[in-house]
Amino acid sequence: MLIKKFEVDKVKYGLKNTNTKIYACLVQVDASDSIASVIKEIADNSWISKLGIVDQVAYDARMQATIQHIMNDCMIFNNSKPTGQYDYSVVGEYIVSKEGRQTLISQFGHRFVPLAELWKEKEIGNPGFDYHSESTTQIIIFGEAKYNATNNPYTTAINQVEKFITKKKDSKELSDLQKFVSKNAVTNFLQSNKGFSIAFSIKSDNPLAILDNAILSNKIVQITKYDEFYIIGVVINDK
Repeated sequence: MLIKKFEVDKVKYGLKNTNTKIYACLVQVDASDSIASVIKEIADNSWISKLGIVDQVAYDARMQATIQHIMNDCMIFNNSKPTGQYDYSVVGEYIVSKEGRQTLISQFGHRFVPLAELWKEKEIGNPGFDYHSESTTQIIIFGEAKYNATNNPYTTAINQVEKFITKKKDSKELSDLQKFVSKNAVTNFLQSNKGFSIAFSIKSDNPLAILDNAILSNKIVQITKYDEFYIIGVVINDK
């Protein structure tokens, strides 16, 4: 459920020294519904069928190696009793990643890109960006998701994006991403036109204040050298 969406007034937030378009969004989700959506997506391999035969074989092998790990985590979560004792940090990250990308699609009209967990080679964990999309301006958006059961990890998410930019993780993912985005988006990337996103869980009685704090963070140094930046706060209802 959408709570608030807006383009950031950079003068109001003291960000007037950048040309980056900055957007903020606050959404609220039910954890069980979101996990059901994750399970549905990982069971749907229709995106693979749209690729060439060699890519179909390669991505199917990668996805099958990962699916069981994700399914196991999700099933443990769904079968756990609502005592508040279950640490769903792994599942929480799936939720935030999925909802971050879904918000880009549903609220900002971005093009769908499969969740990174499904097409990257590593079976457990993700060594790069968590989610991606193509914006309406044909810019590839690289997203990082962070979950924490007790606080609001927007600083951790920002720091990770900054670190990944330094390590050129976005460039390393381009050979895969070119299969899911438009040719114009690839051309824009090669001309250093790209964007980033953070999605983070919010645990607060005043989630809008937390979203404001994320916008005001002084950590977004490299991010604001590029075209677009999306800040997405995710309030996760308890199971």
